[in-house]
Amino acid sequence: YMFTGVLNGNLGDTYVNTEKSKSTLTVPSYTNIQITNVLNARPLEGFYNSGSVSNTLVYNRALSSQEVLQNYNATKTRFGL
Repeated sequence: YMFTGVLNGNLGDTYVNTEKSKSTLTVPSYTNIQITNVLNARPLEGFYNSGSVSNTLVYNRALSSQEVLQNYNATKTRFGL
């Protein structure tokens, strides 16, 4: 699977492959998003990601749905999708 999280201000959307979640997350403006939390590796909370993460991309802006689709199409054959 390709998981994508898009944060635009304090609103966040998630995608699995190219399917956008039906709900938008509201993130408090004071929240400090750390890459370890994004990857589900939160050692202070006793949770570790037991899977592999092959690619991580961080952008300085929110991606559009079309850009999420473009990233998915660019990498899907690499993972047999």
